[in-house]
This record gives sequence, structure tokens and C-alpha cells, in this order.
Amino acid sequence: MNRRLACVGTMILLLGAMSVMAYGESEKPADTNKPLFSCSGLRSSIKQKETVIIHDAKAFSDLWQRYNGDKDVSVPKVDFSKYDVVAVFAGMKPTGGYAVEIEDLQKKNGKNFIPVKLISPSKGMIVVQMITYPFAMKAVPKLPANTQIDFNEK
Repeated sequence: MNRRLACVGTMILLLGAMSVMAYGESEKPADTNKPLFSCSGLRSSIKQKETVIIHDAKAFSDLWQRYNGDKDVSVPKVDFSKYDVVAVFAGMKPTGGYAVEIEDLQKKNGKNFIPVKLISPSKGMIVVQMITYPFAMKAVPKLPANTQIDFNEK
């Protein structure tokens, strides 16, 4: 019995250690313990395909209002002296199973860009049968002025 408890205790410790490794400090800014702003999902009040890089609180507030429609939801706090917000709305999709993934800044041939992928459901995947509007928004460290979003819809 004691051996069984020791084994269970060891498993719990290992799972805890693995979760720290998987969800450790990488998503946190260097100067605070709070994670950077990010959100994604299948439903947005913004129905058309749109990509935008937001550099100030006013523009973010305006986008947040459009994203939420008529709902009175407070705008998340973002320190725009240190961060920009990348927002990507994929437009209407015929089912669930879609997701938008925003990657980190990349440089190629002297150009700065943020790669964005539209993840589509695989063939035969069981998905919700409803129209969806996948999106993602993410705070990123301040971007160079000439940065563009590269939205790859495979």
C-alpha cells in the first residue's frame, strides 16, 4: 500500500513538473508576472476577413468594441509604449474546426512580417455544424513601422 502511494505521489510530482515546463515563463513579459494579452475563438462580431496591427489604446478600444458588437465588455489593458496588438479575423467559415494562429515577428529579405496561419479541420474530422468566424488577437513586443501581416490560408 505504501509503495502504491509513493508511486502515485511521484506521478503527481512529475505531472506538475511537466506542466511547468510546458506552460512556464515563455508567455510572460520580462517585467511582470501577468501574461500578455491574447484571445482567440470561433465567434466574433467582425464578420469579414480583416488583419490589423494596433499601435495605440484608442485604436484597440475601437476594434474591441467592433469585435464585441453590442456587448458592454471592458477593454483589456495593454501597455502600448511596449507592445502592439496583432488582430486577425478570418471571415465566415462553414463549420467549426478552424483556428487562427499568430506567430512571432520574422525578417526576410529586409522585410518584417508576422506570419499568421488559418488552421482548417482535417478531412473526416467531426466538427460543429454551424457558421463560424475564427479570429485571434495577440499583444506582441513593439513592432518595426514597416511590419506586415502575412495571412496564409492553406
